[in-house]
Amino acid sequence: MKRNSVLFAIIIFLLGIIYFFIEREEQREYKEAQEKSQLVDFSKLGEIKKVELNDFTIESVGRDRYFNKDKKRLLNTDSVNYLFSQLLKIKVLRKLETTDESMFIPAQPMMISFTFDKGDVKFFLGNRTSTGDQFYMKILHDQDSSLILCKKEGAFNIKDPREKKEAAYKHIKSIFGLDEKFFIEKRPFRFFETINKVTINSFRNTEFSLNFNLKEIGHDFGFTPKILGEKVESYNSRLKEVKAIAVTKNDGLVSTLIGEITVNAYETIKAYRKFGDLNGYFLVLNNYVYEIDSHGFRTIFPHPQDFIDKKIAAEKILLNYSDFSNEDLLLLMSKEAHMISPLYDKEVKRKIFHIRTDKGDYYLDILESDTILYDFSKKIAYHYLETLK
Repeated sequence: MKRNSVLFAIIIFLLGIIYFFIEREEQREYKEAQEKSQLVDFSKLGEIKKVELNDFTIESVGRDRYFNKDKKRLLNTDSVNYLFSQLLKIKVLRKLETTDESMFIPAQPMMISFTFDKGDVKFFLGNRTSTGDQFYMKILHDQDSSLILCKKEGAFNIKDPREKKEAAYKHIKSIFGLDEKFFIEKRPFRFFETINKVTINSFRNTEFSLNFNLKEIGHDFGFTPKILGEKVESYNSRLKEVKAIAVTKNDGLVSTLIGEITVNAYETIKAYRKFGDLNGYFLVLNNYVYEIDSHGFRTIFPHPQDFIDKKIAAEKILLNYSDFSNEDLLLLMSKEAHMISPLYDKEVKRKIFHIRTDKGDYYLDILESDTILYDFSKKIAYHYLETLK
């Protein structure tokens, strides 16, 4: 559903275009009442720009993307949609005609304001009625003010009758009182609407870049690898799902730089090991600190070889001069090597075993903590970091 359609529907509900006429036989009267009771002509207001709660502003920038007031902190779309969905559950019962609002609306009411290109619409939460499950609301558009009686739809799993009556009003108060913490997007890479390229540098690995449009890696491997495009795409998706444990304002307390990732060649996110007295993994973006766990750090800062084909994937053994069975060798070759290294010297002083496969000739080298298969034609070595038995 488009952003404006959702917000338009919310305001239609809140304004209560329909106050009366629920019977089928009253459809004609209903249509006439609809035309008369519409408080605001939304077709003349233009595009919605922002939503303001008592202590917080939601800025709309299009395509279901929302930011805080300074547009440096991305807001979680699901949280914003939750606000909208709860407002949609407000049912207008009737409009009140009165000149004295003091008994219905408190002196300092909770407020939600919608700002359009050509005007504002504000909603002020009033008092609860004596029946408990109904409440009053004041609607202000330009200089026009209306007072309405409302009820919030929805079931509450509460046994006590008195508490059950009060539950709906308490819940709508909690919606009007939502603060910035509720809306924070804890996934820092969602800040970027699209990510086309990243350049990664960390204490773990040398610098390299990933171009997601071309599915290319900018890195000198020392050999010509086969790039796995699906792994490049997967990294882009997983990057956007890295979620912080906590988000806080950066007060300059981060220290011990351990990595940097530059997104789209213009925005650099830095990773630190310390934040004040805390040890962990901390990202800094737009003067906010995102605390992430070790898994999140490894996701953001992978090894360049994570994106290349490290499998031999032989299906047949044609010659085997080793002491190992064909089955054992094929099983090894079906696995992804831990890493591939360039082979600059064709001479290996240790005794190695020639293995001919349908994929080519390889030479098996058995070490105490590693099993290596050399491919002298490509000048590379497959390291499995396991002992073949």
